[in-house]
Amino acid sequence: MLAVDLGQDPEFAQLRDETRELALAAGFAVAGVMEARRVQPDRRHFIGAGKLAELKELMEACGAKVLVIAHAVSDGQHMRLGRELGCEVFDYPGLILTIFAKRAQTAEGKLQVELAQEIYGRAKLRGAWTHLERQRGGLGATGGPGERQIELDRRMIARRIKQLRRRLAKRHTHAQLVAAGRMKRLPTVALVGYTNAGKSTVFQALTKAAVPASARMFETLDTTTRQMHLGGGRCAALSDTVGFVRNLPHELVDAFRSTLNEAVEADLLLLVLDGQDRAGPAKLRTIQETLATIGAAGVPQLLLLNKLDLGQSPELLDSLRWDKMPFLSISALTGAGLQELRDRVAASLATPAAAVR
Repeated sequence: MLAVDLGQDPEFAQLRDETRELALAAGFAVAGVMEARRVQPDRRHFIGAGKLAELKELMEACGAKVLVIAHAVSDGQHMRLGRELGCEVFDYPGLILTIFAKRAQTAEGKLQVELAQEIYGRAKLRGAWTHLERQRGGLGATGGPGERQIELDRRMIARRIKQLRRRLAKRHTHAQLVAAGRMKRLPTVALVGYTNAGKSTVFQALTKAAVPASARMFETLDTTTRQMHLGGGRCAALSDTVGFVRNLPHELVDAFRSTLNEAVEADLLLLVLDGQDRAGPAKLRTIQETLATIGAAGVPQLLLLNKLDLGQSPELLDSLRWDKMPFLSISALTGAGLQELRDRVAASLATPAAAVR
């Protein structure tokens, strides 16, 4: 794994550790980690010639066949690194796409992942070797077979993207109609937050629904909606959404637009953070930036610090108090704070919750 500190990034350690977690989530065993420091990336290989030689030696010593990079790299850098090191290369967006491809279970989730892969460029995900061989197969003249193949590939990908968008639009329209009928007249609440903060466990605790919940990153890809009882015969529709991560690839934001729209269309957002995470302030910024990107920054919000049973980070608490940001500490595992959460949700919703029939 390669992690480069660009311009003395104060969140470099978080980026490095998080990329390692993502690599494990993608199914890789991390044999070694190389760190480097640069003011800006090298245009050809992202790192300089000296570090590239060190990286090659490290990979040979470890017997590593795959390089994971904690950054997004250009197509050219991706291709040249693979060629110089003789290995498969996954940059940060490619790594996240790989995890999404492994996690997708439903037909819609698989279509969204495929769309993201097409936008990102499948040739880049699978390595540039095949594409290079086709280019070398040209006669060297302008407009030769290699160049024509590139243009054919571009057109094929463009057609596939259009086709996938149409199929997803139809599925989303149908799902909206079904959900509208099922949750008619109910106000909507969406759980959003950093991946692996315990959103699905909170969802289970509030709805008693059996949904997958584990310590794996990006466990939830498909939105699940269930009734949340607020007391006094009232309820709301609660949705569990895909988790966020720093530098969430724009390809995923684009492809999962219909899923992320659950947050945009909600009456209230419950922002979930791991209360014991010292990196909580940075992760909260990521959540807020992502919400702004998808157009949900204006939706009313309530911040939840989950995992109260495991303690809370003094750094996170100090940061929230300094910013004068209100929050509620809960434990989805023990139930601590959940009744107060229901009360606050009921009070915060702009429209009256409907009575359960």
